[in-house]
Amino acid sequence: MNIILMTLGLIAVLLVAITAYYLVKLLKVSRSARDNASRFQAFTQQQLLMQTRMDALDGETVVPKGLLGAPESGAPAVSDTVTSAGVGLSELSSGVVFLARDSAGDVSVQMGDRPPAPLTYVLDPKLRQVLQRIVSQATLSFGYSWSILANEDNEGRLHLRRLS
Repeated sequence: MNIILMTLGLIAVLLVAITAYYLVKLLKVSRSARDNASRFQAFTQQQLLMQTRMDALDGETVVPKGLLGAPESGAPAVSDTVTSAGVGLSELSSGVVFLARDSAGDVSVQMGDRPPAPLTYVLDPKLRQVLQRIVSQATLSFGYSWSILANEDNEGRLHLRRLS
């Protein structure tokens, strides 16, 4: 009787361990898929904006409608400051947020007095989504590598100021 109970206990522990292993693996894959989807969205938006700029250089003045996160003016950003529709940053942070993207595509975030940390370390899903939208807008406006200060004004408009 004791041998049967011990065997069933070992089987239960083994099943729990296997389930936990695959659950952790699934969470890692899910996070990676979200990151890749965000990068793909930024890439496609950047390509569409580049095509619009090329068309403008060719003499056409057509600006596509529905370009998410594009500057309000519809023109390419020639200055180091971009203003666009808000993304909800003011609800999550009262101050300015520093973001930097290096040439490898890694993004670091600094909010308030906290030290800079990789965007992948942000655990709050809503904050992470807002920051990824800001990263997409900055990549669209400033190219692949940049460092910016981001904040929203009282009217809910997002302001991005490029530092480098």
